[in-house]
Amino acid sequence: MYVKAIKREPYLLWLVAGLALVGVYFFFLASGSVQDLMSPTLALAASLVILLRSFRFEGALRLAWILIGAGFLQSAIGDGLWTLYEVVWEIEPFPSYADLFYLAFYPLIAAGLVTLVRWHRAGDRDSLVDASIVAIGAGVLTWVFVMSPYVFDSSMTLVERLVSLAYPVGDLLLLAVLVRLVFAPGKFSMSSILLALGILATLVADAGFAVTALEGTYATGHWLDAGWLLTYVLVGAAVLHPSVSMRSAHVNSYVTSLPGQRLALLAAASMMSPAVLIVEGLRDNQVDDLVIGGCSAILFLLVLFRMAGLVRQVQSQAAKLETLSDTDELTGAPNRRVWFRQIPYEIARAQRSGRPLSVAIIDIDHFKDYNDTYGHQEGDRLLQGAASAWQDQLRAGDLLVRFGGDEFVALLPDCDLVNAGRAMERLRAAMPHNQTCSTGVACLAWDESADDLLARADQALYASKDARERNEIIPAPSSVTARVRPSPAL
Repeated sequence: MYVKAIKREPYLLWLVAGLALVGVYFFFLASGSVQDLMSPTLALAASLVILLRSFRFEGALRLAWILIGAGFLQSAIGDGLWTLYEVVWEIEPFPSYADLFYLAFYPLIAAGLVTLVRWHRAGDRDSLVDASIVAIGAGVLTWVFVMSPYVFDSSMTLVERLVSLAYPVGDLLLLAVLVRLVFAPGKFSMSSILLALGILATLVADAGFAVTALEGTYATGHWLDAGWLLTYVLVGAAVLHPSVSMRSAHVNSYVTSLPGQRLALLAAASMMSPAVLIVEGLRDNQVDDLVIGGCSAILFLLVLFRMAGLVRQVQSQAAKLETLSDTDELTGAPNRRVWFRQIPYEIARAQRSGRPLSVAIIDIDHFKDYNDTYGHQEGDRLLQGAASAWQDQLRAGDLLVRFGGDEFVALLPDCDLVNAGRAMERLRAAMPHNQTCSTGVACLAWDESADDLLARADQALYASKDARERNEIIPAPSSVTARVRPSPAL
């Protein structure tokens, strides 16, 4: 079964083959020269796959993946040049021409991610602010532990310093853009997740390399190489995944969708500055640094705790407001807003699956006379009792909506015309206060719109109300459109 799935899905074949090569790189190859060749080869393969695949897309999506593919091509060229330096010429110059291509990787990938964010229509001010918070917090750590040693290293030339500083700056740029992609409102596809994991792998590897390079402990075959290799594998799988052309599904607002993980990440990023100050105070025995850093951290955590409480309060109020806006005040049943939001989804699902979908319009008979005889308060109680009794007779997946006045609409998924009629018989029998109701029922034709479906049910309702005694359930005649679902194209 797994073999068939791999043959059917190119991204699975790429993912399995790539992970196998990463395993071979670490566990089965003793030759450092072969390891040197594997990285540029895998990078070149990934760039070619991305570039060739990108021409199947259109517009901003194509541009985004072309930029990403171009970035990986720069990395492949850089790896190839460095392999020549190290394996063929047996030198390790710094800086070298390879650094030009390595550094070109960062702006190209960042530009590709920004274009992808815009294609998803996922960019917003809040995610931009959050990305800035994380980038600045990480920038504090990067400056203290990576960039500062290079700045104040008098043994390095100006060019060496600038090139050494350019790498962490590129990482911070990628981090900011990646956070904006991840933090943008909405739920992203598996392709976007694979892409984000791939870029994250590069950032982790770069951070580890910066530390080991300062300590002089890095060499080819180090476990950090896995980060760069996994980047090629994961991003290649991302562009091959079937969901690569799927836009993100958005949510309504930043506040109502703020998860705890996101708040925790922002808190961790904001704690970087006081944490560094505390570490520096402990290292240099500076009491002032310890006091300032400790108090800053405590004050920030208190403010964060207060803000989290406010966010929870706003979320609760927003949820209540959404419930109220979707609920009929008198009967407690869903209102027209819920109907117009739900019916397109149910029609699309029915047309996709070929399952039946029925709609029934229910009208209480002689409701005006009932109001005139017993008063409006009793009329309200009749509506409330009918809505409650009918809801008890429907399935969990059915939807009963008060459409207006004494008229209700029932949405019945996976229900054909015969079973819809039986369901309406139960509702008619449950009618309170010995009153009656008239009902029109229609079943969706495969290519029918929501308006046409409701119009046919409405015509059937009028036919029911025209009956002498009313209190009838009339099925709508079949739609004039085709009623047989066509076979899907192969």
